[in-house]
Amino acid sequence: MKKKTTIIIPTYNEEKNIKKILKILEPKKREIIIVDDNSQDATAMIAKKMGAHVISRPEKMGIGSAIRDGLKHATCEKIILMDADFSHNPHQTKQIEQELEKTSVVFLSRFVKGGGFEQKAHRLIGTKTLNILTKKILRLKTQDNTNGHFGIKKETIKKILKKYEEKKVNPFYTLYQTSIAYACSELGIKIKEIPTTYKNRMAGITKLSSINTGIEQLKMIIKLKITNLKT
Repeated sequence: MKKKTTIIIPTYNEEKNIKKILKILEPKKREIIIVDDNSQDATAMIAKKMGAHVISRPEKMGIGSAIRDGLKHATCEKIILMDADFSHNPHQTKQIEQELEKTSVVFLSRFVKGGGFEQKAHRLIGTKTLNILTKKILRLKTQDNTNGHFGIKKETIKKILKKYEEKKVNPFYTLYQTSIAYACSELGIKIKEIPTTYKNRMAGITKLSSINTGIEQLKMIIKLKITNLKT
């Protein structure tokens, strides 16, 4: 059976989560690409045994570049980007696939009706504030532009990346979904938002610094704001 969906997942020390999430995502039915940043545990080994395509990198190089490297190896027409720690709901995969039959881009949104959070108060406030700033400064219609769990057709992501390449802008950074949202807005590509609940990671510890991520996001918003993708 020909696989129709590629799922790209960046990992670093996710051995307590990777087996469970791959069981749900079913590597026999879907192309699963794990981009592993030299995990010091058995993440890569477990993923390989379960049938995932593992791209092993020599050191921690960041989420954005992991997505970039994963996209280079994607072979299916439907592409889904997500995390390995169960903060993104793997049970919504089939729903994303169904939506991609009708549209080119599907965002899983925490800010539309039916969406929500299971986060500590300070992280929730920080996330909401960053999203409001992102939406207002870039004049985006989408409600959630930083979640990092979304589906996109291969031809659409190729079109977007080609445009960024022409403008000499690297769209791959920690909250890279904003780059996708901005490009869609500028190029007239419709985005369908469906509700999701962002949960606390199932096991392990987060590797991201909220402060550093916020600063990086603000810098990228400014960079995108002065980038005209319409020409």
